[in-house]
Amino acid sequence: MHHLTLTWPAAQKLIRSKQVFIVKDPNQINEFPEDNVPNESSEDNVKEEAKKKSQFVFRDAKYKIQEGDRLCYPKTVDKEAIQSKLPEVIDKKKENQAIKKIKDMIQFENEHIIVINKDHGVPSQMGSGLNDDNSSHFSIDTMLQYYCPDSEDLFSGGRLIHRLDRKTSGLMVLAKNKEMAKVLGDKFKQRQIYKAYYALICGIPSIPRAIVRQSFDKKEVLWEIETLDKHRNIYKSPDYSQHIEGAKLDMISKYEVLSVSQLAADQWINRPQSEIYRSKIPIVSPEQYSYVKFEIETGKKHQIRLMCNYALQKPIFGDDKYGYDQEKHSNILQKQVNVSSILGKQSIMLHAGQLEIPIDPECKETMQFTAELKGNMESLLDTLHIPKIYYV
Repeated sequence: MHHLTLTWPAAQKLIRSKQVFIVKDPNQINEFPEDNVPNESSEDNVKEEAKKKSQFVFRDAKYKIQEGDRLCYPKTVDKEAIQSKLPEVIDKKKENQAIKKIKDMIQFENEHIIVINKDHGVPSQMGSGLNDDNSSHFSIDTMLQYYCPDSEDLFSGGRLIHRLDRKTSGLMVLAKNKEMAKVLGDKFKQRQIYKAYYALICGIPSIPRAIVRQSFDKKEVLWEIETLDKHRNIYKSPDYSQHIEGAKLDMISKYEVLSVSQLAADQWINRPQSEIYRSKIPIVSPEQYSYVKFEIETGKKHQIRLMCNYALQKPIFGDDKYGYDQEKHSNILQKQVNVSSILGKQSIMLHAGQLEIPIDPECKETMQFTAELKGNMESLLDTLHIPKIYYV
């Protein structure tokens, strides 16, 4: 039997390839659905043996490995192939590239945490279609393994706490030891971390400031918007009553329109929020954009992107997965600037601009971080004459 000590990225790659079984303690069985238990005839012996040892064996490519998990792989898996997945055996050149790349993004660091301003196009973790063999595809997690490797007792070592979409830029906090990882993880779960995002969206929302409550499962048809003014009016999605039964409004966000840019006589004119929403005469423009601040209370996948497309019906600039269409939303702008070049292949105009976190395990000190916009987003806002006072 081979005994290997694997780094987190190497082990996770094997899980995604479905080449391994994960062996859990029976006390944790209820955490996993029964359909994760292998039922192929060739695995019956493995399952029966696991039961004898009061262990739970399952295989799931989507499973996120946890500390203390044991991975069992068949003899047909080449030991050298597994070893080749370990960052330790990758050549020094790639190690230096990874370290340099994360250093360029570091905004703050002490003995407990690292705060970075992530670039557009950089994944938080490796996933489908990504490969660490290409230095341009280094994930934050992989870079962290190089920059802050695990100690022998596994107490110290870089740990990913939360994630940002690959196409989103901005602030991420990374833990440098097990204790700090637990503290920050608990804070995120308990929604005790302040996070603010900034986005350029296509069009002008009908309400300048509001709370949006939206269903993650029924995002297209189930949402409500509550105005943040003295009236506190609530507007609901069409057919709201038909979809609300048994559903949860589990995506909660607050937004505020900071500034609006409109095309008038072939020029981009910036208009403050007060002018846009207090005017009784609507201003007609063939193309218009809003610069919006978002504060999220929950942490669902693609939450802001889903809210903009479905509840506000104003997609984020560049987000072709959720509603953005270049010909429809920026055809005129494209004639003035190279929109495709600004966006590239892996960016949308969404930026995690503010983050307030404890910087020590005892939570004696809290700091609020602000991240500058990345060059491509700042360039686009300049073109649209968005006031720099709103640039985080």
